[in-house]
Amino acid sequence: MGATRFDAVVIGAGPAGCMAAYTLARRGVRTLVVEKAGKGRWKVCGCCLGPLGQRVLREAGLEAVLGGAISIETIAIGARSQSVQIRFDGFVSVSRESLDGALVDAAQQAGVEFRWNTSALASPDGVVTLRDSESIQASVILDASGLKGQKATNSKTSPHARIGLGLTTPSGRCEPHVLSMAVARGGYLGRVALPDGRVDFAAAVSPAFLRSHASPTSAMGSIWQAAGFDPTEVPDGSWRGTPALTRKRAPQQGRILRVGDAAGYVEPFTGEGMSWAMHAASNIAEDAIACIENGPQASRWANTLHRLLAARHARCRVVACAVRSPMTVRAAIGLASLAPRTGNRAATLLSGA
Repeated sequence: MGATRFDAVVIGAGPAGCMAAYTLARRGVRTLVVEKAGKGRWKVCGCCLGPLGQRVLREAGLEAVLGGAISIETIAIGARSQSVQIRFDGFVSVSRESLDGALVDAAQQAGVEFRWNTSALASPDGVVTLRDSESIQASVILDASGLKGQKATNSKTSPHARIGLGLTTPSGRCEPHVLSMAVARGGYLGRVALPDGRVDFAAAVSPAFLRSHASPTSAMGSIWQAAGFDPTEVPDGSWRGTPALTRKRAPQQGRILRVGDAAGYVEPFTGEGMSWAMHAASNIAEDAIACIENGPQASRWANTLHRLLAARHARCRVVACAVRSPMTVRAAIGLASLAPRTGNRAATLLSGA
């Protein structure tokens, strides 16, 4: 018996994978999504969705996905025991389980097939080998497997890359509509209320800083305290981590087109990753269909991805560099206290929106 055939196989059912699959299915492409976990899995994430991501959802006809989102009206930034609250327009707080689940439902309604709890290994010639040794032949493979996903021989990790940490608690002291960001020498930690009443914490820290503390909770509490916030607001719990955040990968390798975190990542500050992932995924159809119809040489995905995200990545690199200096952030806090309008513009520039 020959291999099962699909026009497109998407590896990963996060925002990038589901948006790409949904976009392809609406173009009549027979698409399969393979996900190593189950539906609605929790993920280390800041849970903030900016104007770009919201616009992508609206333009795809998926505005209902945002129905339960909480608007973020203020960002409270602290560094070196000084803090300021600044108006922060355009962002919303979302639950990743709800967001991912809604995108899965939309893709299924568009005709996408899913296989859950199934790992996969993709090869540039279009063969996808599943955990049970089943082979699937695809005319194009979209690698949306994230930071921990498919191995790539041409992956390059920044030697100064930080890692991500995340924790979601059932409840906690957190004002709705406020994104709190604490900046310290070892990294930064954000907190936001979720629509279902939980509180989400997400951080980017240096591995050496994390190792210098007895536990992740101790490390996060020290960042919170150094920024002038109450360290008892940081809960004890099972913090989950990510691989190094800042890395580069070739966007295309034969019939494999990479999208989302799998295509490379820049250290975030206000949750840019979700927006970038969905923006790229919603624009992948032309290159994917070119690969299906005329072979991998017909795809110009590397150029497309550069056009879509290069400027946004560059801006985020500058921000990531700036917030490594708590003194610089404190100076900005002082300026924002004196000139709120300037602070609002600066806060908007913190994101890749």
